[in-house]
Amino acid sequence: MRLLVPHLDSERAYDLKEVRLANAYIRAFSLTRSSPDAQRLVNWTKPKFTGRKWGSVQAVGDFASIAAEVISVRSVVTKSKGLSIDFVNENLRELSDAASFDEAVKVIKGFLNNYTAEEQKWLIKIILKDLKVGLSEDSILAVYHPDARNVFNRCNNLQKVTDELTDPHKRVTNFEITLFNPIRPMLAKRLDIGEIPKALGGKTFWMEEKLDGERIQLHKAGDKFAYYSRRAIDYTHLYGESKDEGSLTPYIYNLFNHTDSCILDGEMLAYNPIYDAFMQFGTLKTAASDMFDDPEKPRPCFVVFDVILLNNKPLNKQKYSKRREILNRMINPLRGHLQLMPYKEGKDKKDLLKALEFSIQDGQEGFIVKNPESPYQFDTRCSDWIKLKADYFDGLSDSLDLLIIGGSYGKGKRANMVGTFMCGLRVPTEDGTPKFQAFCRVGSGFTLVQQKEFHEAHNWVHYDAKNCPSWITIGKDKPDVIVQVPTTAKVVEVRASEIIQATQYPSSLTLRFPRFIKTRDDKDWTMVMTVEEMYELKKIGLQRPPTLTEDSPPESSKKTVALRKRQKMLQFTLQSSIEVVDQPLFENMTFYVFRHACKTKVEEVIRREGGRILGTAKNNGEPFHIIAITQDLALKSLANKEPVDIISSSWIADCVGNRKLLPLTPLYYIYMKPETKLKVYRDYDKYGDSYTEDVTPTGLQVMLKHVDTGSIEENDFMSLLKDFEYRYCPAQHIFKDVVAYIANNTMSEDIKLRETITDYNLKYDWDKWYRCTNAYHRLSIAERILKYYGVQIAPKPSDARVTHVIISRFDTKDVPSIKNDVGSSHSTLCEFVYDDWVYESHKHGVRLDCKVFDYFENLKKESSEQDNSDIWQSFFQE
Repeated sequence: MRLLVPHLDSERAYDLKEVRLANAYIRAFSLTRSSPDAQRLVNWTKPKFTGRKWGSVQAVGDFASIAAEVISVRSVVTKSKGLSIDFVNENLRELSDAASFDEAVKVIKGFLNNYTAEEQKWLIKIILKDLKVGLSEDSILAVYHPDARNVFNRCNNLQKVTDELTDPHKRVTNFEITLFNPIRPMLAKRLDIGEIPKALGGKTFWMEEKLDGERIQLHKAGDKFAYYSRRAIDYTHLYGESKDEGSLTPYIYNLFNHTDSCILDGEMLAYNPIYDAFMQFGTLKTAASDMFDDPEKPRPCFVVFDVILLNNKPLNKQKYSKRREILNRMINPLRGHLQLMPYKEGKDKKDLLKALEFSIQDGQEGFIVKNPESPYQFDTRCSDWIKLKADYFDGLSDSLDLLIIGGSYGKGKRANMVGTFMCGLRVPTEDGTPKFQAFCRVGSGFTLVQQKEFHEAHNWVHYDAKNCPSWITIGKDKPDVIVQVPTTAKVVEVRASEIIQATQYPSSLTLRFPRFIKTRDDKDWTMVMTVEEMYELKKIGLQRPPTLTEDSPPESSKKTVALRKRQKMLQFTLQSSIEVVDQPLFENMTFYVFRHACKTKVEEVIRREGGRILGTAKNNGEPFHIIAITQDLALKSLANKEPVDIISSSWIADCVGNRKLLPLTPLYYIYMKPETKLKVYRDYDKYGDSYTEDVTPTGLQVMLKHVDTGSIEENDFMSLLKDFEYRYCPAQHIFKDVVAYIANNTMSEDIKLRETITDYNLKYDWDKWYRCTNAYHRLSIAERILKYYGVQIAPKPSDARVTHVIISRFDTKDVPSIKNDVGSSHSTLCEFVYDDWVYESHKHGVRLDCKVFDYFENLKKESSEQDNSDIWQSFFQE
């Protein structure tokens, strides 16, 4: 079984991927590093190296096939020895048990004496756990036993599957979950926001934040702990098997109430104690590996949202609401180490939109919608758990214009050509010469056809780190090839979820989840985003529209609306009663009008203006114009057969209406040949305004007629407004919409009283005066900072416009009275934050999360937690 589905075999880990296997075979054959076959093994993804073509096209990107070709000319075994499965398994066990690379080479040398080249090809596929025999794992398991998949999902152990299921005719009705055998976790499905309430049966649902961490299951039996990833990778060595080791277990082992054994499901994140906040996913392993006991260093934190087994009793058939109730009582949370996932209730689409808007504004990745009545379903992606992310909505992420500067060869279907493209940022130079920095890799969003076009559109040269051209700067992430001439490289529009820190690139920035959107043929290398612009964008964050509405259509609906608008724009609206004129506009011009209900009327207008009409889209090599009235699939098919220029019938209408031949600007083209596109966009912008000629009254009327003057949606308007603010007044945007009350009025009275004292022998609370003075001056500076950013300062806390009350850590005695004043006059929530929020936001150039500086949140942390040990024995006695 483990030979048919090697990727499910968690017991045998070979620690050998393609590069290490290549080096092992080079050692086994005693090849020199520079020999052609050694280079074939090392550079197995590249179709060319130093001008030499390697093997067949099919083998490129397939390491096992490349290795088999190298082995075949050297193998002493030319005929199969008919070795048994036990013999093969024993060899693979020896390779898995190899304690060093030298021992692994010794085992592979044994392969050379026992297996043919073809047999070694399949051994290599098994070692790489990438068999690809044309059958899915479900099909193979189903052939072995009808219950094999269900049993495997509960234990993630092929050995247990084969031990328990010995008779395919005997069905298993109840296979127990066992400790220290990782389960296959329940997964979340993706649905459009409008479909979610219906999928959940219109019932109440729960919403939990989608955290940016790693899915982990914790197994506990007595004092023994184990941690497994979603793919059953054992991370116990990082987090700790007992209270005496690891970066997490020593801090959480005593946080369980009446719990002898359990299996918990949750998310592991890196927690920063200084900012009391979770960090990006890429920092988790670094934080987990740091065993130093420094309370201010980032550390792993396990956020739990489900319990699957408790005291050897499986809970997977219990309702989620019941499991959460048990979870709340069995754990004493400790912030920054072990926390419970909070949730909010919702009932309809309006609640989902509100939560999504909060998620976007709070910088969250998204949230998971869960059915509180659902059982825990192993390895299932169903509508009981639904994920909703901002990235699922069109237009919720900024697009960036980047230049393709390099790439790496692909595998499988993308073999024999560049599979991932390295994109760069422009570095402005004094003499105007091109210079770029590597910034990110893009490998998704384009089809195989588009990838082939990109591959063929560039002249690629092998990247040599020791002889790198001066126009490009590459960091630690090395490409296989770079473009030969950057000035002719493609500009692409890329979208991503966020800009993140990355030490492998020169700018120390890159994109998270980048995906290709489209090619920008209307732009050249001089219009690519610069490094400085990227730093500025990082400072303010990737922007998303601030509000969503209940009527926001899903992506497919937007496309339909866009198509209708396009068709409406192309409608030919000339009246059919046009008089014959003395000076025809289209004399000596030839046209073919594409089929449409109004085709006859358009042809009549053209003839009356002196034009000649063709019956087909052919004219024996003579020039002619193809006119289309609407854009449809038949027209697209015509354009795809060969490059042609297709002009909108609105050009005919505008020419006749203005009694002159108008220039063919981008507005009038439906499809353009590449050479036409180059010429047109060199002379005109997208609205048809010439770069070199003054616009005429007639031309302005034509351009304005094609500008969309329909009502703009609130989302689009707010997005444009934000874009305007970021571009022309970025500083003022930090505290946008803030109206503040500064809590320093009463302090000034204490300070004035101190200044009137001349006899220092008088009794006076000097400590109180010191604290008031400190607070007063800090708040006064905070007030000036806020005024600098254009923030309105309210004279009284009862002002209904107040959104933030700024207080000092040095003096909080007036907070209760201020809270009463605010509470009696406000219908919306008002934030009570320390003045550090103003100072730190100003320092970093971005508005920081208020939760970190919230007065009441900090008050909760300082107060002792109530002992909740008097619990719920009834849950264990059921």
